[in-house]
Amino acid sequence: MTKPSKFYIKKQKVAKIFIFILLQIICIYLVNKIEYGRKGIGNSVINFLKFDFIFITLISLLFLMILKDNLKSYVFLILTTILFYVFVNEFYINFKRIPKISEVREVPELLGILSAKNLIIFMIFSLSYLSFFVSLLNFSKRKYVLFFIITLCLVYIVRINPKLYINIYNTLGFEYIEWDSKRSARSNGYLNFIIYEEAKRNLAMKSLSEKQIIISKFSDKLLSKINKKNIHLIVLESFYDPNKFEKLTFSENPMHNDFLDIYEKQNISNSPVYGGGTAQVEFELLTGAPALHKYSNIEFNLFTGNVIDNSLPERLNNLGYTTIATNSLTPDVFNAQKAYESLGFQKQYYISGETYLKKRKNDRFIFDGDLFNQNIQFLEEFFKKDSTKVIFNYVLGMYGHSPNTIDTKRHPEKIDVFFNKKKLDNEKFKRSINQIYYRTRSLSTYINRLNKLDPNSLIVIIGDHLPLVSDIYKYGYYDSKIKKVPFYIINDSKPIKLDEKKYHHYNISDIILYSIIEKNLNSNQKPKDKYDEILYQAIQNKNSN
Repeated sequence: MTKPSKFYIKKQKVAKIFIFILLQIICIYLVNKIEYGRKGIGNSVINFLKFDFIFITLISLLFLMILKDNLKSYVFLILTTILFYVFVNEFYINFKRIPKISEVREVPELLGILSAKNLIIFMIFSLSYLSFFVSLLNFSKRKYVLFFIITLCLVYIVRINPKLYINIYNTLGFEYIEWDSKRSARSNGYLNFIIYEEAKRNLAMKSLSEKQIIISKFSDKLLSKINKKNIHLIVLESFYDPNKFEKLTFSENPMHNDFLDIYEKQNISNSPVYGGGTAQVEFELLTGAPALHKYSNIEFNLFTGNVIDNSLPERLNNLGYTTIATNSLTPDVFNAQKAYESLGFQKQYYISGETYLKKRKNDRFIFDGDLFNQNIQFLEEFFKKDSTKVIFNYVLGMYGHSPNTIDTKRHPEKIDVFFNKKKLDNEKFKRSINQIYYRTRSLSTYINRLNKLDPNSLIVIIGDHLPLVSDIYKYGYYDSKIKKVPFYIINDSKPIKLDEKKYHHYNISDIILYSIIEKNLNSNQKPKDKYDEILYQAIQNKNSN
């Protein structure tokens, strides 16, 4: 029998690899279809081919170098790819966020909370899978040397020289959607997105490690000087004052009559953003540092869950507060779940998952009034269980978000808006103004109920930023005011008008702390000086410091 030529053998091997890659693509497509039906991330073959195809193919070819050339090896690699995509989707379904490479260090903690039965199942599966892998290894020294060289190059790009990795994929057309990790993963491929996130974190770590970061610790000496009271910080999407638009007139005041007593005590703060970027606002409010976006456009996207010592929630934790965050979005938006962990919140509630929040069926975003009603009910139950506890009640509402849809059956159009004595032809902006009317009515009701339930508390209500309005200057809201938004303080049931100094959102945490302690720690530290300190802690692997 004639021995096959080397060309024929190579041709057969290339054909097998081609079929193998094709089967991988089909399996990934089917897995994503099934998982998307289960409310997973989903993806398309086109998106997979754009980015993940490069990675999956490269890694598969890399492992084929050290595996035996048989059917079992190909089955193992296809199975591994399927398990990866199933894992990422199931992780998202359960935790509403994309997993991070830095979370590998949390595996021992996860194993520690598994039941004995589940731990045994996990160990049997892991050992069986590892044994299967070992049985497929082809022990060729030359191939192993090449395998490790290529592996080290990949690690070098992501770990040692992350800027190179980021530049490569930006050049290839990587579209990083700062506010939505799900869309980023769908558009750019799961594996690429996860590695890209790690590269960004490593780049930030590298930049910060070159600086002398000194972590300021909270002083327990302040404990004897505390005037403990419940604190309610309410942050509202695109909550603004339409009366500030100098060239607009209204059929009646867009700020509801019930709200006018509080409205008279309006304070003004400078937001870090205009038209979008709520996470930047949250960063400033909850850390007391400006959102400088030195290492990422959205600082929250770098957070790993490692606790920041001097964030507002963590400092309140140290003073004996129960810190609770209520976010009317899902936890994957702006990496909220990990960000809130880093900030020190003890409990988190979202519009999905285990929560007390419930959105009406046809509402795009939960109406502020519904959010406030549900939050009051939650607080009533909380105080019934233990009235001695002090609480930091942080609430993020999103009703004012674009496209500013209104349920006209519940909230018929009330305000006519005029520009140059003619009715405003910007329907979206007009809807936003009508939303303000109903939002301020609901806010007034909420504050009254809070004052009855918790009369000696501190309430702070603040907008995140102005809505994105086309031709905003035309309507008389000029550049010097474009980042100015209102905020209101109710202390011991009384609205407070602060002095006329220039406030920023990063000053709010100090205002809150000054209300409960005689002297604020780090009062001499400039807000900008806190930034690197906060980021340095936030991007560490969890519990590493």
